Amino acid sequence: MDSITQAALGALCGEVLLSRKLGWKGAAWGLLFGSMPDLDIIGYAWLDAADQLRWHRGVSHSLCILPFASLLFGWILWLIHKEKKLSFKRAAWFVFAVWSTHILIDCFNTYGTQIFEPFNDFRFVLNLTFIIDPFFTVPMVLALIICVFYGKKRQRLRKVVHWAAVAWLCTYVMASVSIKLMAERHFAHQFNAWGVTPQSVMSSPTPFNIFCWRGVARDDEKYYITYWSIFDADDRQYKVLEFEHGHELEKDFKDAKEYQTVAWFTKGWRKTYTDKNEPNSIYMAPLMMGESKSEVNGELVRRPSFLWKVTKLEDGSYSFERPYKMSKDIWGRLSEVGDASKSLYRRVKGGEENYTEGKWIWDTHEQ
Repeated sequence: MDSITQAALGALCGEVLLSRKLGWKGAAWGLLFGSMPDLDIIGYAWLDAADQLRWHRGVSHSLCILPFASLLFGWILWLIHKEKKLSFKRAAWFVFAVWSTHILIDCFNTYGTQIFEPFNDFRFVLNLTFIIDPFFTVPMVLALIICVFYGKKRQRLRKVVHWAAVAWLCTYVMASVSIKLMAERHFAHQFNAWGVTPQSVMSSPTPFNIFCWRGVARDDEKYYITYWSIFDADDRQYKVLEFEHGHELEKDFKDAKEYQTVAWFTKGWRKTYTDKNEPNSIYMAPLMMGESKSEVNGELVRRPSFLWKVTKLEDGSYSFERPYKMSKDIWGRLSEVGDASKSLYRRVKGGEENYTEGKWIWDTHEQ
């Protein structure tokens, strides 16, 4: 999840578990430890782009590190606050709660979390929430503001508010599970109606909500993408986006560490394409993480959240680039972000009949 959500969830754990002993410092410690697993990005300075992809959400997010982190940081916390009669046991359980909830909610989105490192690099994914979801985060932040700034001398209010926040988060996750099951039943029915017999299907929520879902299916040759909202009318006519996977273009790159890293990360959910002006390169776009739609040269173009480029050099080595990253590159086109957000909002409400329109970025390249 995003850094604000992780920090806020850690702070909420500190508020619930330590506020009686430490007051506002409980939330402060929770904020710190809730952010700590993501400090693995400090290691980026010593890693190339491919290794960075493997490193983030790796060992620091592993279940194996939980007991060690809990004992070490719990001991440090106990030393700092033992005059407050904070027991070592409570301090260790607090760190365990904060660290484990960080790992858990990172499993909720489509990026994946390597919870079994260093023994297995499988990326565990639940696809329950988008990486940024204000319905999940904002109530939690508001509850923390009330508790820390207005509940100092009103312990009853403080207790009611922070437990209400916990109840909301649990309810929201359970609602996401329920709606996801509904979405998967709908997608199975729709793919069958279109005559598609997929090898596998995945579903994930669209940005910032759990009410509108994206379904992706694949067979030996093609991908199929469609959308469903709980607010859709019963007689809505659904459309499917269909295109070839292009994996046959990868045959000359399979020895490259860079290619192998992307293949591992995407777990088969990627579109591969080329540009005739770059005969020694392939582009790989992950399909499990959604896409944005913006205007390019007067045309509506759909872009995946990430895009990687692997190039075979003359000496037989490979270069690895990331030509596009939505969270970074989208800030240069804020007007397009506004248009895309309005379009998504209308789709969530059950409208926007032309939501699936627009070329994919690979259709704009000269093949």
